[in-house]
Amino acid sequence: MNNTENLERIRTWLIDQVDKTFPEENKEDSKQQVLAMSEPELVEFLKQNGLIKENEGEEGAEQKCVFCSIASGEIPSTKINENEKAVAILDINPVSEGHTLIIPKEHLANPALIPEEIRDLARKIAEKLQKVFSPKKVEIADAEAMGHSMINVFPVYENESLTSARKRKSPQELLELKSRIDASLEGIRKEEEIKKSTEEIKQEEPKIQEFNEKNFWLAKRLP
Repeated sequence: MNNTENLERIRTWLIDQVDKTFPEENKEDSKQQVLAMSEPELVEFLKQNGLIKENEGEEGAEQKCVFCSIASGEIPSTKINENEKAVAILDINPVSEGHTLIIPKEHLANPALIPEEIRDLARKIAEKLQKVFSPKKVEIADAEAMGHSMINVFPVYENESLTSARKRKSPQELLELKSRIDASLEGIRKEEEIKKSTEEIKQEEPKIQEFNEKNFWLAKRLP
């Protein structure tokens, strides 16, 4: 757990949790305390809060993976979809608008072990992001952090640098983005239903016309 990048990601999630769960009057001080922690202090803090567990009688430490905790719901996240094998959450530190992490519920140390059901979820999310944001393209890329394999799904927009776009989002911003995605998809779904109904009506029109012209008859009027 001495990897600086992983520790900073955990620090970001801790700040997110403070934003979501702490009383308003305590939030700012608590966030500043998390930001001010050195790496050893952060590791000790994680141990005290059960995110790192050391087994007595065993050499070294057994670490509780933060991403396993996110996938299981122990750590709050902004989930936009899931299946039996994985959850799809909005990245708190996105490389672009709509950047989503597909996190396996099982701790998989090698991206090559990611099953097809999880890759299907990644493709499904990519299709949704394409519909909602209309980017130039949507990239799907395997990743790994803290020994936990996952999949990044992120839109790529015209004239936008992914590195310059990376900026931490607040929990409120993520919830607003989730609402925007949900509303857009609902609107798209309704449009597709209307289009389907219209096409079905058009297909029925020749049958109605044929009925009117060829098969409709009136009995002769009696004198």
